[in-house]
Amino acid sequence: MDSLVAGLLNAHSLWRYVVLMMGGIAIGRMLMGWIRQDPWQPLDQQLGRLFVNAVDVAVGLGLLLWLLEGRWQGADLLRSWRHPALMLVAVIAAHYGWRRVLRAPVDNTRFGWGLIFLGITGLILVVGVLQIRGVL
Repeated sequence: MDSLVAGLLNAHSLWRYVVLMMGGIAIGRMLMGWIRQDPWQPLDQQLGRLFVNAVDVAVGLGLLLWLLEGRWQGADLLRSWRHPALMLVAVIAAHYGWRRVLRAPVDNTRFGWGLIFLGITGLILVVGVLQIRGVL
């Protein structure tokens, strides 16, 4: 069981770089599309969806770790409640925002909503990573 938990922890720790990289790319594309008033392209749809999916995978791995390590018992407040709660807020923001993006009637509005909600999600994720690394 310890090797499973160690493997999940490594996967979760390494996956954060995928999440942050995808977030940077998706948020950057939303910003450029909004500034230049570009038409919405299939690539924009794919980048946003990949970012949301990457966040889902990270939260799923984190939830498995939380369950397997019995983190709900609260021995470490940061790893037991603060970090998981913050990441759940991030995944909710990502999904809610992405639904707003897909329902927007105008391309520039799509980019604007994407920039706002994916940006909020990215900010929450960065705060969560910095907290768990001991920087905040």
